[in-house]
Amino acid sequence: MVENILVVGAGRMGGGISRRLMKAGFRPYIFDIDYSKAKEVAGKKGRALKNFSDFKTEGRRVVWLMLPSGKVTEDYVNKSIEILSKGDVLIDGGNSKWSDSIKRADMVSKKGIYFVDAGVSGGLYGERDGYCVMVGGDKKGFSLIEKYLKAIAQKDAYLYCGDSGSGHFVKMIHNGIEYAIMQAYAEGFELIKSFDGLKTPTYKIAGLFNRGSIIRSWLLELVYDILKEDDNLNNIKAYIDDSGEGRWSIEYALLKAIPAETITDAAFRRFRSRMSEPFSEKLIAALRNKFGGHKVVKK
Repeated sequence: MVENILVVGAGRMGGGISRRLMKAGFRPYIFDIDYSKAKEVAGKKGRALKNFSDFKTEGRRVVWLMLPSGKVTEDYVNKSIEILSKGDVLIDGGNSKWSDSIKRADMVSKKGIYFVDAGVSGGLYGERDGYCVMVGGDKKGFSLIEKYLKAIAQKDAYLYCGDSGSGHFVKMIHNGIEYAIMQAYAEGFELIKSFDGLKTPTYKIAGLFNRGSIIRSWLLELVYDILKEDDNLNNIKAYIDDSGEGRWSIEYALLKAIPAETITDAAFRRFRSRMSEPFSEKLIAALRNKFGGHKVVKK
């Protein structure tokens, strides 16, 4: 049977996945609201579509969404239902909330379409080194797309995790762990930089930690690269965004009454980084002044 795959989204992740598919010998269709981006990613080996609805081919069709979570993904899930047929496969490879994926799987399966939720990790380096993919959904749907998973993932770096929602759930927890690890490294290196007796650049300590120590990791390799370029991070503002997985991890921890203090603190530190002169700290300073006469720094 002839199979055709359409990747929706030609950004960093969608573009990387498309190029890995092409490198493996597939000729994916590529759609993006910016047609020039789709054409650029497709090059000579892929096939750029001007309109999403033009994905009309013989044989089983696979639509792989690589879009921001929320309304955009929801819109394209609905659009996919309109153009796909019984036996086709719809993959949500974005960072959707696991509970949304359960609802979407139920909606899509009523049309006889297989729904697969795939959490994709690897970031900017995934295109070069291969991605790590956490897959949930119908087992038949998983088997139908396994050849594509092998093409984009590192060796043995994809896994069927279970029922619908499980792929995105595991990816959510993966990102929560990521929050906590990065927070630990950040705090540790801030302490190191504060030591008056330090006589070596901080990046060299990061490099040392990555040679045989218990805390060596790929993230620590990136810390080394970052600090080697700018040991004091003078050109970066202390503002940290979040894409939602940390919040959802905390929500789930509350739902199950499972302590997740480190992940929670890491997420809250991100919120704090976006605040200038937070009111809560001002109130604490004022209270200390009122009850104990402690010094308040005036503007």
